[in-house]
Amino acid sequence: MATRQMTPEMTDEDDVIDRLALLRGAVTAHARSEERYEFPQLRARTTEAERRKLAGKVKAAEDR
Repeated sequence: MATRQMTPEMTDEDDVIDRLALLRGAVTAHARSEERYEFPQLRARTTEAERRKLAGKVKAAEDR
């Protein structure tokens, strides 16, 4: 993942708050989409064993 250097223009408190609000909205929309569309599709098209295996892989990736 690429990181960006903070510049003086990016440190304005109001700008940071605005950017955090945008990020929060994007994360919330993403999670809502997963819950509403993606997870039901996964449940419908996979077995419990497949989902457990996938969950293990996700957990391993998170722990890295």
